[in-house]
Amino acid sequence: MSLPEALEQAAGALPSDADAIRPANGDPGRLLASLDESGRLRVLDWLLRERPGDGEELAEAWAEDAAGQAALLAVDANALPKPARKLLRRVHHRLRSQGVSVPEPMPVPVVAHLPGLDERMEAAFATPLDPMGARHVWWLVPHPAGGLRVFEAVIDDAQGVLRFEVYQATRSQARDFLKRVERQGPGAAVALEIATAQ
Repeated sequence: MSLPEALEQAAGALPSDADAIRPANGDPGRLLASLDESGRLRVLDWLLRERPGDGEELAEAWAEDAAGQAALLAVDANALPKPARKLLRRVHHRLRSQGVSVPEPMPVPVVAHLPGLDERMEAAFATPLDPMGARHVWWLVPHPAGGLRVFEAVIDDAQGVLRFEVYQATRSQARDFLKRVERQGPGAAVALEIATAQ
């Protein structure tokens, strides 16, 4: 889509600015002159959101004029979708390289989420005795650094512990592991009480 077509769509979406958008006939300079300060911000914001490629074209044209630069600096980058934020960052970089003072955007706050109860996984499983008289036992506990720690032991009732290993696993790896050990069949693992596995 061309910039004039995108601006016609903007005129339809922003009726309060339509009388200033349409006479400009797609020309970025005439559009800049015909819009007031808040109208420039609305049109630029709409184009960056809805037509990012055309929004970038308009932003690059407006970057050559002080009034256009003011509009570019007034756009709230954090409120834009990611593709539009990237475009605006490029235009801001270009302005900086021309000596324009561009304030650093405020960092987007990161909200920490506590893990759900189902994510605080602690479980134990054991297989039945195999023909040699041994069984596998697994004990899964949350790892402080994230993911799970998996303790695996092969235990023989007569000889004791034959093998013991500790693994680090992500939650997705642990889910895949549990699907495998709980598979149906004669050797399927069964859930144990945690205290029994310890």
